[in-house]
Amino acid sequence: MSRRYIPKRIVEAAFLENIGVVTAPELLDSPEALWGNWRHRITDHRTSGDGIKAYCGQCDGHLYIRTNAGKPLFVHYRDAPLDCTWHHRSNSKLRDLRAAQYQGQQESPLHRRMCEQVGQLAALDARCKNEPTINKRLASTVNDKYKLPDVCFEWEGFGKIVVEFQMSNTFETEISDRSKFYEREGIPLLWVLGVDFPAKSLPQNFRDVILRHRGNMFLLNRAAIEASFEQKTLILACALQNEDGFEEPKLVRFDELTIPSSKLPNYEDRIVVPRLQKNELKRGEWLAQLKAGESNDSLPGIDSPRSRLIAAAFSIFQEAKGNNVKYLYSKDMNVKGMLNALLNREDAKPHATLIENLLQNSRLSGWLAGSVGEHIRRAKIMPQKGPDSDEWRLLKACFPEILDTKERDLLKSLDALPSWAQNA
Repeated sequence: MSRRYIPKRIVEAAFLENIGVVTAPELLDSPEALWGNWRHRITDHRTSGDGIKAYCGQCDGHLYIRTNAGKPLFVHYRDAPLDCTWHHRSNSKLRDLRAAQYQGQQESPLHRRMCEQVGQLAALDARCKNEPTINKRLASTVNDKYKLPDVCFEWEGFGKIVVEFQMSNTFETEISDRSKFYEREGIPLLWVLGVDFPAKSLPQNFRDVILRHRGNMFLLNRAAIEASFEQKTLILACALQNEDGFEEPKLVRFDELTIPSSKLPNYEDRIVVPRLQKNELKRGEWLAQLKAGESNDSLPGIDSPRSRLIAAAFSIFQEAKGNNVKYLYSKDMNVKGMLNALLNREDAKPHATLIENLLQNSRLSGWLAGSVGEHIRRAKIMPQKGPDSDEWRLLKACFPEILDTKERDLLKSLDALPSWAQNA
């Protein structure tokens, strides 16, 4: 059996805002899309005030997520209490690391030539309204800060566009700082990576950029350059991330990209879309059974407390989506009446908290102020089944957008939480 490597001195548990407690093993077991999102938002808070904070469970000092051999771990910031028994006590200073990284030079000749190449290709398109600039000061419109974008140009229908060409290791703080700067300015930012495909391994900062682009790795290879000249527009190679790594790069035009609120474009969302599709497939299996009235080991008709709870949960789901469908009781009543009747049953009262959560984190949250909420409050006098119960785990798998705190937080942070799962 393989064993996970966990350093001897680690932060064993952290508290993440809006998420709760995350232990070191839980962090290691989380998919990169999840812990990478936490890593970005923790750093974003440090650089811009956006995002979330992470606190050490031992000393309450601020933490960030660092990687070791590709594995995530919580680490104290340098200003955290040094007497914490979970502190790593790193002696490295950021300015020393930068000096070692750049070896006294801020830009290599190859980096400069690649930036000029991007500018030349952008200028081929008639929609490019100015001569692209290279490493020219761009002042903020909201404060006194500024950036020196690798390439910047005006594009009809988009306004200013910035391209950063990343060829060497950099720091997550710098990626965060640039990303949040351009997001505040409303300027799309496209990171182009200077790597050969397929890459045997990618530095963590390259993986950070790819995750911020929703699983899209943008490259400027020979095929993209030739296609740009042929079609007289900016074309890039895009390798899309999948469960096994990355697909073969495909050529994509800049004007084909989707630009989300983060202003970090993507050709195809490989973070949100697969998650939502997986959730819909899971629900589809249950909906088919409910619609057909079929029986199996998990749903023996609607004659058991568990089956009634499942039917009620999917009725709430349908109502939240605006569909007038209910799967419980044959009487001519609406979903509110169905829930009130259910909550009067002794065998349903232990699930009142679960029903409350289904409503609270959906478009039907307003119902908790009316008769349904009153029935829930009365039912909660009885001992309640919690998140460790079989029923809660089953419905959490069906409705992670509502009941899975981590999944819900991820989707909210990416502006991708479905409307039916948003509080009224």
